[in-house]
Amino acid sequence: MFTKTSPSQQCLICFKPLLQVSHLRELFKEQDVLCRDCRSKLVVDPIIIKMNDFDVYSIYPYEDSFQKILIQYKDLFDEALAPLFLNRYIKQLKPLIKSRQMVCIPSYPQHVKERGFHHVESMYKEVSRDSLQLLSKVSSRHQAKMSLNKRAELLFQIKSNSPTSILLVDDMCTTGESLRQAYMLLTDHGHDVKCVSVGYHPLLKRQFPYKKWF
Repeated sequence: MFTKTSPSQQCLICFKPLLQVSHLRELFKEQDVLCRDCRSKLVVDPIIIKMNDFDVYSIYPYEDSFQKILIQYKDLFDEALAPLFLNRYIKQLKPLIKSRQMVCIPSYPQHVKERGFHHVESMYKEVSRDSLQLLSKVSSRHQAKMSLNKRAELLFQIKSNSPTSILLVDDMCTTGESLRQAYMLLTDHGHDVKCVSVGYHPLLKRQFPYKKWF
């Protein structure tokens, strides 16, 4: 047995030095950016949600621990937290991005300016460092704060029309309306689209069929 420790590397949440006791062959593997205690508090339940028109691949149910971290990251502009969401699941995500170009659900430009970074793009950097800027946001309103009727209003517009295979990605799937609108817009323009969201609202498991992802 060997002890792998790197004093310069700290847990992104509690800031304790990352320490892992490993076999020699494990010393060269990609290490987690969270300590075991902080990682264990995050509920992981990867599912494929069968929405009416499309499937959504998602990893984290929106429960207390995930909610707190997402608020710290997204609303308090803590960009350093970006790697913790997906760095453990690159192996599962790579087959989805294969032969596809990544397109992020766009944020309103003013929100990106306020944060100083595109929060969705930063989350998926380890999956693909090249993001195709194919969509722009029409409305600045927050989906979770809108009525069902308002959510159905147009959210996005497409910038170009060169059909390709796309992995459409977002941070949260609350009702699925943002992903649905982007999916329909892209497929209407000839794109082949798969959808991934880091987190999902647990109520979606009651509203739509789903199956285990991994």
